[in-house]
Amino acid sequence: MTGEPKTHQSLFLMKEKPIIGVLITSYGHIDPCVYHNHISCLMAFCKEYELICYHISGVQQPQALNMMTQRALTDGCDYLFYLEHDNLLAKNHLKLLVEDDKDVVSGIYNLRRYPFLPVPLVANNQGSFDRMEYIVHPDAEPLLKVDVACFGCCLVKADVMKQLPKNVFICGSDAKNDIYYTTDIMLFNAVKKLGYDLYVDGRVRVGHVGDSLVITPDNADITRGFLQTVYPELTQNEMNIKE
Repeated sequence: MTGEPKTHQSLFLMKEKPIIGVLITSYGHIDPCVYHNHISCLMAFCKEYELICYHISGVQQPQALNMMTQRALTDGCDYLFYLEHDNLLAKNHLKLLVEDDKDVVSGIYNLRRYPFLPVPLVANNQGSFDRMEYIVHPDAEPLLKVDVACFGCCLVKADVMKQLPKNVFICGSDAKNDIYYTTDIMLFNAVKKLGYDLYVDGRVRVGHVGDSLVITPDNADITRGFLQTVYPELTQNEMNIKE
């Protein structure tokens, strides 16, 4: 019927593998680089796992997340993998998160606007949060406990989501402290109230596509290396500079 939300569901089927629901939220334009990155990563993921991909259009983000979550639980998914439309992944990211075997674990990324602060937060003694600086050395423990993880690349065990209200994705606020809470923070708060811990994996370093990218002689090499890491399908010819 006209005006009703449209549910898009697709299957990448493999037998006798963990079932992972991939829930993708979008808020408008999707960068072609992200679109291609997600497709290539999903094709890689389905070699290891059975995937069911969900996307809902025509509704606000909280409602879409609630609807996709309940559908994934109904379909018998073992994990729910939350992605967003502006994050770039690597083909081993999902495997790393599954192997972490945590109830809630995410990759790490920074805010996409200047000054590009880290997204993960850790609670402080003043009742608010501090940004978590993550510098992961090769011999360091990659898993770090946080209070707010990175929802744009976040793996949650289905058993955790089954214990939460069906409308767990809502926006909230703290009028006393003039704080607005987005849906991801509300989810993480609800999960912690159940006694679960949140982790980020410092090896799962995710790209966050900003509004614009300015290339200079000083940052060209590092930007090229980053894109080749998260978007390996770029060939040498595709990496040529275009005006």
